[in-house]
Amino acid sequence: MEPRRAVQRSLRRVERTIHADRAAIPVPEHGRVWIVGAGKAAVPMAAAAEVALGDLVADGVVVTKVGHGGPLHRVRVVEAGHPVPDAAG
Repeated sequence: MEPRRAVQRSLRRVERTIHADRAAIPVPEHGRVWIVGAGKAAVPMAAAAEVALGDLVADGVVVTKVGHGGPLHRVRVVEAGHPVPDAAG
């Protein structure tokens, strides 16, 4: 399954509760969520998480292979070397 669709199917928000598959995670009234990820699929997965979680997302960072980046609203994207790590990563 395509990574973005996998997140869209398994992650949703109902008021201040995050549902991920069978888990229900309450977010406190003033609580926020940070998205962190790594890998070639990190950007589309983070994009889907931003949509699903909306204003609960405070910030985040994903590291992906050079050429696999893209714009996100609240999450910073870092492109780095792969499979050999470089200074950017």
